[in-house]
Amino acid sequence: MILETGTMRLAGIRWVRRGVRADILVCVRADCQDNHYYTVWVIRDPGMARSILEDFWQWQKERPETEAPCLACFFQGPRMCFLFPYFQERPLSRFYRREIWNADIRQKIRLGLIAECMASGLPDSLLYLFLVQDQIRLEADGSVHMQYTPDLDDYDPRRGRRDCCEACADKILSMLEEEGKAGLFCRMLVRRRLERGRYSELDQLYQDVRIAGSRPPAAGIRKRALTVFGRHRGSLTRIVMACCLLLMGAAVLMAVSWIIWGEIPLLRLFTHSFQTRSCWRLMRIWCRQSMTRRVR
Repeated sequence: MILETGTMRLAGIRWVRRGVRADILVCVRADCQDNHYYTVWVIRDPGMARSILEDFWQWQKERPETEAPCLACFFQGPRMCFLFPYFQERPLSRFYRREIWNADIRQKIRLGLIAECMASGLPDSLLYLFLVQDQIRLEADGSVHMQYTPDLDDYDPRRGRRDCCEACADKILSMLEEEGKAGLFCRMLVRRRLERGRYSELDQLYQDVRIAGSRPPAAGIRKRALTVFGRHRGSLTRIVMACCLLLMGAAVLMAVSWIIWGEIPLLRLFTHSFQTRSCWRLMRIWCRQSMTRRVR
C-alpha cells in the first residue's frame, strides 16, 4: 500500500492490526533512503475519525505548550489517516521484572510512567486506551515511552482525566506487586486513595509514588542491633571486657576493705550524714525524756 501525506510518500510494509473500524499499518518512506519508519492509523469509521480529530484539537487548544505526537493527518480515499512515529514493541508488562532492574531503577520506571502520561500529548480518551491496552514501551535504559499501535475498536470518546488517573494507578499497583514487602506501604497508599476516588490529576499520583515508593523498608530493632554489632564487634567486645575488669577490681578492693577495717568506705558515699545525725539526736532526746519521767 502506498500512502501520500502531502509532504512525503509512504510504503506500507506490515499490518499490525486489522480491526472493524480501523487498521494499524507500519510504513517506511518511499521517496528517500533514510529508512524512517512510521505508524499509520487508517480509520474507516467517519464518526471515530471525527472524534479523534476533535480530541486532538481540543487538547492542543487547552495545552498549547504540549507537543502532539501526531505528525500529520491526511486522507487516503474516503479513509482518514493519522501519522505517528514507529518504535519497536517493548511492552512494559513484559520487560518490567525485579530480576532485571534494581530497586532504584524500578522506582525511576514507575515515576517515568506517570511522567510520560502527563507529557504524552495524547487526549484523555486515547491515553486511557493506551494504558488499559499496555501501549507503554520500556527501553533498555529504563526510560518509558508510548508506542502507537492500539486496538482502536475499543476507543471510547467519553473517557476523561479521572479514568486515565485510575488506569495509571492500576498499572502502578501491578508494578508494585513485584516489590513484595518493600512496596507494601506505597501499594496500600495508592490502593486506598484509588478506592476513595482521590486521584483526579496525575500529579497527585506522582507525588504519592515519589514519596511513598522511595521509602526504604523498615528494619526491626533486632535486625538493626545485629547489624550494628556485626560492624563494631571488636570495639564492643573490648569495651565490655574493660568494664568487667573494672567491676572485678572494685569487688576485690571492697572485699579487702571489709576484711581489714570491718567496713567498706566506699559505701559512705551513699549514706546521708545529715539524716543519720538527726536520727541519733532524736533518739537521745527521747531517752533523756524517758529518764526524766522515771525520776519524777
